[in-house]
Amino acid sequence: MITRREVITVQNYILDTTRRFFRDRDFLEIQSPIISTVTDPGLRGAEIASIDYYGSKMKITSSMIFHKQLAASVYGKVFSISPNIRLENEKKRKTKEHLAEFRQIEVEIAFSKYRDVMKLAEEFLTDIIEEISEKFPLRDFNIKFKEYSYKEIVSKYGIKYGEEIPCDMEKTISEDCFVWITEYPYGSRGFYDKNNGNGLLRDFDLIYPNGFGEASSGGEREYEYEKVKKKILDLGLNLHDFKDYLDILESGKIKPTAGLGIGLERLTRYICGLESIEEATLFPKVPGILSF
Repeated sequence: MITRREVITVQNYILDTTRRFFRDRDFLEIQSPIISTVTDPGLRGAEIASIDYYGSKMKITSSMIFHKQLAASVYGKVFSISPNIRLENEKKRKTKEHLAEFRQIEVEIAFSKYRDVMKLAEEFLTDIIEEISEKFPLRDFNIKFKEYSYKEIVSKYGIKYGEEIPCDMEKTISEDCFVWITEYPYGSRGFYDKNNGNGLLRDFDLIYPNGFGEASSGGEREYEYEKVKKKILDLGLNLHDFKDYLDILESGKIKPTAGLGIGLERLTRYICGLESIEEATLFPKVPGILSF
């Protein structure tokens, strides 16, 4: 069993192993911005935090999705340990999976397909679990992966087509191994996920085994200016909120990319077998709670 004191030591090894894994595969580590004019709007009901920035409003980044697209377009393969803020509904605390402040292992690859990224994620998680298991007395892990399409999940569990899979249902979906859910319907995810042409997206979620919730989300990115603009409007969002990003797209600087994000604290929680994600960080920022 892992003691409370050892949790952060395990997390340190996770970070070390993460950096070694990606550097061995010729990824460049980049430093992510904390504030920006643009950030990810697809937050499952969480609000975006902002600050007054010399008389104007700047958003605190909720993910690095737009910045890593540009970085991968320049450098080919990038990763980052990205700090994020998401003002989750206070009720999300009950899931034991949500923090308002957290870190993500962000990965993006130019000219890659979503299944290439899925394979990379499987290699990464296998490597992390095996490496940490050699150093700490952890439980046995079943490092196997199953895959279902979103349509199969809808049919199996009776979810209304087009809706996000609720957090509590992710625990039902999870089995004794990792579960991929692929090809969500158009309009159900962020405007940056690429459409495959038949009303489905070239994207995925990965669910941890044994009720530990979402491990990762990702896919191929839409990068063509007119298509992104249309998708923003289709989702009822304001084009002005994404002006800087749209300007970069229109310039042609962003290439086809695919990537994913893996929450560091969620990964720590899973590996250590913790009851709550609050135990996976020294200074947890819990939705709705003011803390040091």
